[in-house]
Amino acid sequence: MLKSIKINDIYINTYKNEKLFNTLKKRKKLDFKIINENFLKGTAGVVFSNYDKFKDNILVLYGDNYLKIDIKKFYKYFIKHDLDFLIGVYKKKDFSVSGFVKFDQNNHIKKFIEKSPFLKSKVGYSNSGIYLFKKKFFKKIKKNKFLDFANDIFSKNIFNHKCQVYKIKACKTFDTIDLLKKNLKN
Repeated sequence: MLKSIKINDIYINTYKNEKLFNTLKKRKKLDFKIINENFLKGTAGVVFSNYDKFKDNILVLYGDNYLKIDIKKFYKYFIKHDLDFLIGVYKKKDFSVSGFVKFDQNNHIKKFIEKSPFLKSKVGYSNSGIYLFKKKFFKKIKKNKFLDFANDIFSKNIFNHKCQVYKIKACKTFDTIDLLKKNLKN
């Protein structure tokens, strides 16, 4: 399915679990490349320290989120609106454990607030862990250090008029490693 939207290279980031992902790749005959972190770099840190491997557009999906989303529609929206950055968001209450995304009536991102106990009773839209962006959008980011998208990138007020949200129906989190181990037993 990803190849139908011109995503030909798929990378899985591992930290202390490279063997498990190699086993998965071999047993299920999956086509992905592994980026193994020797030390934690954070989600953004891994992407930016491997920037030379990526082409024009980069799709980031968090491995511990199940999203109710049509990725083709997500990609087509990004292309149709000629965006620099697109983030999936879903409606929820309680932002003490997830990022709050504020945007205007045209879906332009205005502010991002990461996990705040002051937003426990707030209702709004949260970061769902799916991003699509043009490689050139983040060209000034320093590489080879720990970087978290929410804390180190999104909180820096980097968004312009070509940065939008895409509303999805649902997002659920789970433990990726436990799920992989369970599936490999079968």
